[in-house]
Parts: sequence; structure tokens; C-alpha cells
Amino acid sequence: MAGKSADEPKESRDHLTDPLPASSQHATATYVVQRIRKINVVRLRLPMMLDSAEFDRLNENLLSELRGHTKELWLLNVEAVAYMGSAMLGLLVNLRQQVAGDNGELALCAMSPGLQKIFQATSLQRLFKICKTLEDGLAYLERAKRS
Repeated sequence: MAGKSADEPKESRDHLTDPLPASSQHATATYVVQRIRKINVVRLRLPMMLDSAEFDRLNENLLSELRGHTKELWLLNVEAVAYMGSAMLGLLVNLRQQVAGDNGELALCAMSPGLQKIFQATSLQRLFKICKTLEDGLAYLERAKRS
């Protein structure tokens, strides 16, 4: 197939927080940022346990991604996230506030049933636009861009 389709990412940046020592039982947090149809899509992967040093690195890296781009459209794909603790939920609220404060838009997509329960228990489903699939999230943000 020659050429790229409009749905292919123009740019993709893989990020891995500093790896933990080999003896650690914890996986590392990773994310990939792709630009799809003029929307910044962050595909997040979190281990069940996230130590404070790794959380701090992830927090710093994600905020760095946002810096200078808060007026844009952001879609956080949490398909590979089974659990979020209070620190990570707080980070999402912070990301949302920064984007919303600059008239950007942030939505979440592909949330597992377990993560949906966490968002319902904390009433965060009222704060975030949560879309079922990546495609639903892209469509929602494209509509938001036009309004």
C-alpha cells in the first residue's frame, strides 16, 4: 500500500520512565503519544503498583508533554490500565485542569470495567468525558473542535 492513510499517526513518541532494577517485581509505567487526526492521543500503560519515584517521573513527563500544547485536543487511551490509585487520579485531574484552563479539551477512552468502577466510586466520571473506544474518543474531540 503506497502512502499513509489519514488515520495513521503523523508522529509517535514512545516514553518509558526510568526502568526499575531487575530485582523489582514492578513493571514500569509507559506511554506513547501519537498525533491522530490533529488530536494528541496518549496511550497509557500502568503497572498495578507504581512507586513514588516512578510516579514522580511519569507526572513530570506527562506534564512536560502538555506544556505549550494545552490549547489542543487530548485523548487519553487507558485500555492498558487496570487500576489507578489516588495519586494517578489526582494527576489526571491536574492534566484536565491545565487543558481546560487554556480552552483545550481532554477526554478518556477504552476504560476497563474495573477502572470505570473506580471513576464511579470517586465521582470522577462527572469530571471527565469518557468514551467507549478510541474511535469514539476521536469522533467526540473532532466534534468539540468544531464547536
